[in-house]
Amino acid sequence: MRQEISENWFRHLSTYAALGTIKLYRRRLEKFGEFLTEQDRPLDREAIEEFLYGIRERGKSKRYVNVNLTAIKSYCKWRFRDDEEANPAKSVKMWPEDPPNQRVLSEEEYLATLAVAQGIDRDIIVFLANTGLRVTEFCSLKWEDIEADKRFLRVIGKGNKRRVVPLNPKCRDILEKYRGSNGDGRLPISRRSRHSVNRICEKLAKKAEIPKFGPHACRHFFATQLIRKGCSIYKVAKILGHRSVKITEQTYLHLVPMDLFGETDVL
Repeated sequence: MRQEISENWFRHLSTYAALGTIKLYRRRLEKFGEFLTEQDRPLDREAIEEFLYGIRERGKSKRYVNVNLTAIKSYCKWRFRDDEEANPAKSVKMWPEDPPNQRVLSEEEYLATLAVAQGIDRDIIVFLANTGLRVTEFCSLKWEDIEADKRFLRVIGKGNKRRVVPLNPKCRDILEKYRGSNGDGRLPISRRSRHSVNRICEKLAKKAEIPKFGPHACRHFFATQLIRKGCSIYKVAKILGHRSVKITEQTYLHLVPMDLFGETDVL
């Protein structure tokens, strides 16, 4: 199994998956292959479930278990592509995960940050909090990614997937401020490393006397604000670049439970 995975499966995976995903799947599947070899087990549902329970018994999180299962499911879907009913991973269910403990800026913290931020640092926070971009996406932005009317930008996210992100008036004002600053084609606000952006966030948090946060907290702030203000969860998922709306629901809906109260009063 290990030889087949290394020579065929990963060649197939490299046609559409990001390098980080390939490396992750390789590690997980090699461990699974070792388990099958050591236990002298066939690739069947019972072996998959026993492998996963073993991971859980070693104290690993349900999320970690699901990462392993996702890799196995992806491999089995390819291996049994000509006989779907023979796929042993098809009926193995994902483990129910607890909601992730996300660091989300409250509206008060966001305003406190803006109150102490100045110049380009302030523009960076505003742009991140009004686009929901991942920090790697933000740092790779170029002027050519911005549409001529500055109504939206195009970005390549995880898995090399392209998506469109709308730009509100706050973002358009920032872009207008730096218009003409072409240089190497990158935006002045994003011409920096992700570590530099993280340091800016930490510096501003300390100055505003709020708990430390990173650029991803701005993405969470963006998503929760959209949901609280009535934006469809499906639209939020599309803007964020999530491959499934389930990811968006699992990540954000538990953060705004009070907003759901009263929704059934219209019935």
